[in-house]
Amino acid sequence: KDLALSIIFTETKGVGDDPMQSSESAHGQPNQITELDRSIEQGVSYLSEAIAKSNAANTDLWTAVQAYNFGLEYIDYVADNGGKNTLELAEKYSRDILSPLLGNDEQTKYRYIGLHSFIYNGGYLYHNGGNLFYAELVKLNEQKIKWTNFLFE
Repeated sequence: KDLALSIIFTETKGVGDDPMQSSESAHGQPNQITELDRSIEQGVSYLSEAIAKSNAANTDLWTAVQAYNFGLEYIDYVADNGGKNTLELAEKYSRDILSPLLGNDEQTKYRYIGLHSFIYNGGYLYHNGGNLFYAELVKLNEQKIKWTNFLFE
């Protein structure tokens, strides 16, 4: 439950009709889901699929979470490269595989300011390369939810 809530918080802070940003996993393109319940149903289903594939590939949970952003193929990549999601692996996948696959053949970057990105690489992501910091952001948001759960009990 906290993991799904953390993904919602990471994706949209719970705002909008597609709080889990799950249109792409269902339809291959953004902004296709416009019903809250459908977004959550699809997002939880896709996350479950990622976790099952990650377990079958003997990778860690954070590989599954990163795959929620990158696509399920990332799980195979991590399985072939040590079995554990790291920022280094996520960056390599973003730069060398995902970004070119989605049209960024020059591997151009854009400014992305966040705590993890600033510390790791001075604050950038690759165009069309997903968010290589996604699993780290979800971890941080999961911790924030745990710290504040007592407010809602």
